[in-house]
Amino acid sequence: MKDILVIKVHSFIDVITNSSSELFVVKDKKQTVETIREILSEIIEVCCPNIPPTEDIYEIEVCNKKVAKDYVSEWYDINISPGDIIIKSSCDNSIPYSIFEIIEERFNAKRYHLG
Repeated sequence: MKDILVIKVHSFIDVITNSSSELFVVKDKKQTVETIREILSEIIEVCCPNIPPTEDIYEIEVCNKKVAKDYVSEWYDINISPGDIIIKSSCDNSIPYSIFEIIEERFNAKRYHLG
């Protein structure tokens, strides 16, 4: 008979996954989607050379009223307005944690963890 590892779970909260999405809100009206995309591509190339192409990592768009309403709901309390630029994870854990602070500092962005 093979050995079996048994882990006793105290509660449902003990079962944790490491899936998360991030949203960065850029309120600087001098920034453009194109500029952010170019700079972010360079940052990723230097800091994370072994990750897939940038299109697989994040999406960048200018926030409109519908998007703003979607993120300001019972689930999220995000300071976002139409005209802000958002950088969001394309999928769970797609933006490397190692560049979170770089994005926040370089683009004066506020980061929100979406769970």
